[in-house]
Amino acid sequence: MTTLLTPPTLQLPADPEALALPPPDEHDRWLGMRRTGFGGSDAAAALGLNRYSLAYKLFCQKLGLVPDFVGNERTRSGKLLEDVVANEAARRLRADTVLIPTAMYRSKTWPWMLANPDRFLIFSDGSVAILEVKTTDWRLADQWDEREGEAPVDHILQLMHFLAATGLDRGHLVCLVGGNDLRMVEVHRDDGLIAEMVDGEQAMWERICSGEAPPTDATTSTTEALIACYRHPDDTTIELPADVAALVAERPPCLRTFSFLVRLQTESTIRRFQNP
Repeated sequence: MTTLLTPPTLQLPADPEALALPPPDEHDRWLGMRRTGFGGSDAAAALGLNRYSLAYKLFCQKLGLVPDFVGNERTRSGKLLEDVVANEAARRLRADTVLIPTAMYRSKTWPWMLANPDRFLIFSDGSVAILEVKTTDWRLADQWDEREGEAPVDHILQLMHFLAATGLDRGHLVCLVGGNDLRMVEVHRDDGLIAEMVDGEQAMWERICSGEAPPTDATTSTTEALIACYRHPDDTTIELPADVAALVAERPPCLRTFSFLVRLQTESTIRRFQNP
């Protein structure tokens, strides 16, 4: 049975604060709530382990310097399939009840830690587990291995983040591969991993609160963030100081292109962009 979970319905071991979620048509309010801490999908980024979003981009997003990710065709398709995948996973796992949270949970131990799980599963013995639903295509199928209990590291960290915030002991990652291959990986609470994750997240959150940006690099994630932060609204070309040209000359030939404007790893250069 699938039901909506109102905040008082389920007592979680860590007794996190339950923050009522805004209605779907108030997406900006939901984004505002997410900026008050790290959600599960931020965990890997805060630790530098998300292939799509690294620390510098996360820093800019939390400060509202760059737009939040609003989804694409893949994420929209995944959202459409979420109920179907979740219900089939619950059937295979023999869960008695599937609860859809209507709240975002904030850890009382680590107030910057937010949790917004896809589902809670309740079993006949009274135990509770988290269910996270993913979809992907055949090109990424080798990242999901039920026998070996393997799943992408960013998804593992997302679920571990949720276990830390809620105090629960286990969760299940379920992924529909290619539209017809359902794979499930059980993840158990690992307090050692959680301790390391908390240290990394806390250090990153302190950077955000102090406004001290992480070092930049030449990754796509950082490049996109720098472009969003420093591109002139009219896309005009600016003349860079001579000392910047000297820095460019020191870089490998493959990087001596216009892209250096968003890839220089020198914080002093970035400050010049802000205050020409």
